[in-house]
Amino acid sequence: MSSSAMSITPTLGEERYFFRTADKMRLQGCVHAVSHEGQSLTLYCEEEALMDHYAQMLLTDLRSTTPQHRVEVYFPTSPDSLVERFNEALAGLSVQDASKASTPQQPGQIWVIHDPAVLADHELQLLGKLI
Repeated sequence: MSSSAMSITPTLGEERYFFRTADKMRLQGCVHAVSHEGQSLTLYCEEEALMDHYAQMLLTDLRSTTPQHRVEVYFPTSPDSLVERFNEALAGLSVQDASKASTPQQPGQIWVIHDPAVLADHELQLLGKLI
């Protein structure tokens, strides 16, 4: 395969670029896993521009395929602000509501944490336990 980007046109009519055919399938798999299976996802790439490119497509797809879910992009400035935001998200829930098993029809909340490298390892572990 050549080193140039491939253009793949989605159903919405806008042109999107994937660098490999497998990238499109991976993106679709990630969208399905997060939006329909309740899975968590971590993306890592040493190339910031490439990460931004695919992350933007991921967010667009999550928002369009699951309009019932709230997608929130969060840029933590400190671990305290991240925990504070998490507490705000839970403030309206009773213990009974929070402990109920969710169903696929219930609206959910999808958090995208940009640049978690600003958080220490133990803080990321805490975030994982909270989620």
